[in-house]
Amino acid sequence: MIAQAGALCHAQSTVDYNKIIVPGSGANLNAEERLVQIAWRNYPENEALWHELQAAEAEVRIQRWSWLNQIYAQGNLNEFTINPDKAGGTANFWPRYNVGVNVPLGKFISIPNETRKAKEAYRIRELDINKQKLYIRRTVLGLYTQYNSLLEIYKIEKSASDDADGVFRIDEQKFKNGEISLEKYNNAQDYRNAKKLKEIMAENDMKQIKFQLEELIGMRLEEALN
Repeated sequence: MIAQAGALCHAQSTVDYNKIIVPGSGANLNAEERLVQIAWRNYPENEALWHELQAAEAEVRIQRWSWLNQIYAQGNLNEFTINPDKAGGTANFWPRYNVGVNVPLGKFISIPNETRKAKEAYRIRELDINKQKLYIRRTVLGLYTQYNSLLEIYKIEKSASDDADGVFRIDEQKFKNGEISLEKYNNAQDYRNAKKLKEIMAENDMKQIKFQLEELIGMRLEEALN
């Protein structure tokens, strides 16, 4: 059942992860794809995952050639092996070099399994990078969409706040001239303050999303879009 489930999951993977981060020059991409590309290039966690993948690849090579650890070579140097003429042909000395192989039977099982384990660890690191690509794309595009929406909301709230401030300035002068009552003057002031508060909150919401996006791309948004 486990093998069948694993085979099914592997068979269903039809995503081309090389296209998640669109290749090519940033100048030829729209704003969204350019931000995704910049985030993939600059976000530190992406580089950390790449180094983990390189370490896993090195471990595969180590395990693949670990059987060489069972081969040994020895040297037997003395005055007779260095200068055989001194032996006179009568003494039986060890040869100058010894080469041998010492392979415990368990190695025939452990070495292939360790190699397979290292390959699986490497594959997991590959999947981590693919998952990170999906995360970067989804997060950057989502934050940029939110930013644009909140930017428009902020513009609307600022325009309404500016209008309310203009009306208040007129009513303030009228109040000084004795043309309107104190109640109407206070109402105009309260309306202006309410609109100004909405403007401030809208600006804060917009900037918070902007800061999150800039954390991913590693630079100011204005610089990335220029």
